[in-house]
Amino acid sequence: MNNDPGVLTLPVISEKNAPNIHVEKSEVILSGYSDLLKKFMPIQSSGDVKLLIKEPVDLKVMDMKKDYLISYNFTFGGLPVAVVSQNVFEELDKQKDPKLQLENSQYNAVNIKR
Repeated sequence: MNNDPGVLTLPVISEKNAPNIHVEKSEVILSGYSDLLKKFMPIQSSGDVKLLIKEPVDLKVMDMKKDYLISYNFTFGGLPVAVVSQNVFEELDKQKDPKLQLENSQYNAVNIKR
């Protein structure tokens, strides 16, 4: 985690793993942003963000959703999840910082249809 109040460490997933979400290469959607979290940590629902990796990536926040897409264990205590395009996700994966990876950083899920 980062101690700079202007920097927020968030989990990132590909749109490929987010049902009913589509983003372009320059866009991001934040999901898992609950009403309770809004009271304690207000985040602008639109604007520009920068993913701070070896080669920073500028993205535009397109929307904020309440849907929880990944397990609480992977959200740094309930923070929103950044949903990015598959291309951006692959770039992030190549440049990820091992110090930020959780001990168990793999999450497997199965969707069961009724």
